[in-house]
Amino acid sequence: MNSLTLSDFPPPRTIATHPEYSPRISYVHPAALEYPGKRPDRSFCVIDDFVMPMQPLFKNSELTVVVTDQAGLPRNFDDIAEERGVAKLSERIPIVGFGSNANPSQLVHKYRLAECEGDKTVIPTLKGTIKDVAAAYVARPSMLGGYIPADLIHAPGSQTDVFVNLLSQQQLDLMMRSEGSSYVLCQYGTVRIDQTDLCLPAAMFLAEEGSLVDERGMPILIKGISDSDAFSSMSQEEVLRFVGQQIGDELSRYQANFEPMHHRGEDAEMIRWFFRQNAPVSLRSPQEIVYGGLYSWVQRKDVNRAREHRRRYAVRNAMSELLQTRGFVSKEWSLLPLVQPAERFEEADKNSPPKLKQLLQPS
Repeated sequence: MNSLTLSDFPPPRTIATHPEYSPRISYVHPAALEYPGKRPDRSFCVIDDFVMPMQPLFKNSELTVVVTDQAGLPRNFDDIAEERGVAKLSERIPIVGFGSNANPSQLVHKYRLAECEGDKTVIPTLKGTIKDVAAAYVARPSMLGGYIPADLIHAPGSQTDVFVNLLSQQQLDLMMRSEGSSYVLCQYGTVRIDQTDLCLPAAMFLAEEGSLVDERGMPILIKGISDSDAFSSMSQEEVLRFVGQQIGDELSRYQANFEPMHHRGEDAEMIRWFFRQNAPVSLRSPQEIVYGGLYSWVQRKDVNRAREHRRRYAVRNAMSELLQTRGFVSKEWSLLPLVQPAERFEEADKNSPPKLKQLLQPS
């Protein structure tokens, strides 16, 4: 892989539509058919708008990575980090990316608007595999564009390609906010890093809702990432069609009748309704995923966008409830029951997963 740019890896939210796309679910945004998005074929490092090849080297319990820059020259990542004033490798926290967090443009999108300056576009990422785990669809749509997102499930005998984002503390804080209260950050399993003999313990975001299951009651894997004879696999387009066949008619009736209280009132009433929900000003509490985006639009006095955010949240919940009622949700394969309480991290600024320097200490 030569040095590429972010435009070579479009995020799911900008990929073109399909003319026959999921007609029975009008809520789902038609720009997400290629979720989880294109990903590199090896370890990479995002620096500004460039996606550069990265070579991990592991020897004597020490991990170093060499980045090939735009000029084709090899550079130690720590030298780059020192120049830019960002966290060096040993200070970074490994977080498994198995959905759109393996897409370079999606990663940058999470940080571009955030106040983390130089750190926001320096993201080293290791490619590897994890055993006895598979990437499957969660039984709810995303708030961003309406695609069906991913989760990792217990699947003995499976092997799944994943990417390990090496995040600074600040990047992890922002990642936790973007993932929201639907996912729990946990320390679980190890990732075998490609081109090395390193088995790296890493944290991952695991969904609480349960897996989307097919007519047999089996999880639906994400085609091209995890394939197994025991489970069916679908592309994003196929899984959206599947959901549409199961609940599309009833969901359409719900959307037609949906008229939240604040939509009937004036803008002032809309804002009063919002603040009655005790929405957090800091956007750092567990409720932020419910009201966080809405709060940002109210702050900007963009009431139409705030209404749309509230509508999407309500319709997302309706989809989840309909799938549950129809029997298309199961927690049987969830990894969460296998995670010890001490290995859950509810707030990264108070209780973070270990950094590389802790994980790679000689035993």
